[in-house]
Amino acid sequence: MQIDTGTTNERLARSGIMTLALCVFAVWFALDGWYRYPRKALASFQTFLKLDEPPTPHPKLTYGDAETAKREYPKGMNKADVLARLGEPIRIRQSPAAQFDDWHYVGQFGRLALEVQRTDDPNDGKVVTVAWEPAPSDYDHDAIRQQKFFAVACAIAGAIGLVWLVRVWRTRVVVDDAGLTYDGLAIPWEAMTELDSSKYHAKAWLTLSYTSGQSERRIRLDSFKIDAFDDVIDAICRQKGFANPIPIDDLDDDHPPDADDQPTESTDRASPPENEAT
Repeated sequence: MQIDTGTTNERLARSGIMTLALCVFAVWFALDGWYRYPRKALASFQTFLKLDEPPTPHPKLTYGDAETAKREYPKGMNKADVLARLGEPIRIRQSPAAQFDDWHYVGQFGRLALEVQRTDDPNDGKVVTVAWEPAPSDYDHDAIRQQKFFAVACAIAGAIGLVWLVRVWRTRVVVDDAGLTYDGLAIPWEAMTELDSSKYHAKAWLTLSYTSGQSERRIRLDSFKIDAFDDVIDAICRQKGFANPIPIDDLDDDHPPDADDQPTESTDRASPPENEAT
């Protein structure tokens, strides 16, 4: 007696589809978090500042809130200090009617606007007002961080799913003269004590009880996880004398009758009746 089977195609398909979906979501969120959303945020600043191409975000403007901007570049700060820290503005707008200039710097998550005193010496003067305009809410700091979080979470879940898929694919159930082997767990015939079928009709699984040392243990035999489930259960029941809960019709469907068992049409044909004597 030898039955060697793996897992069901349905189980493989479900595990594979779930793993693939997680990987696709991880790539999608990663593209949004590290590429699409940042580009759309910079495109909004390009439109506002009327630049010829999307600006390069300043490496020192990585925050996403106005409070940090006002704390880093407060009112009264010398223009020379601003230039030393940020360099030349990406755009300077001058108002002829006022004695101030608007300096604009662009970060990844917002635009820093400083109103500074207009002086003959470009290093002279101070910052008058500070404003921070965040990127549109769909592409702001929180939205980008959320996309990155989802990307990492889906990538981790996808990696776990890939490991699980390999384990599912490597499922092996063997029934032979020594007993049952399920994914490397060997259960001899003499160790098997009971086959509980109370969950079969509701859940399509059976519970096999067996002894291991001085303790009694159980293993679930699930029709969703074992491809040749009917053959495995039939072999266990025949060997141990357990009642087989699988309906006979189901077993017959899995084991169609041999050609020798099929009814054949008789080759003998009845001879026609003789004509009556007249």
